[in-house]
Amino acid sequence: MACCTACPHSCAAIAAAGAIPALVRLLGSASEEVQAAAAGALCNLALSSAGTSAAIAAAGAIPTLVRLLGSASEKVKMVADVTLEALHA
Repeated sequence: MACCTACPHSCAAIAAAGAIPALVRLLGSASEEVQAAAAGALCNLALSSAGTSAAIAAAGAIPTLVRLLGSASEKVKMVADVTLEALHA
């Protein structure tokens, strides 16, 4: 997913289409690449608006992102950390 912060309308459309719960589910994938991609997409969405950040938190992403901070993959840890920061902003 390309960075959608340059076009908040795109992020709003993506969120409205139901992408947030699906991306949160993908955080629990057995694949580290899928985990990192899902976290990155959620990060982009979180940066688009406070409302989207609230929806991501409400979908249960935060506990899973915190768990991913203990991943063996440096990439997964880094993306989870940046996503948590974006949600806090």
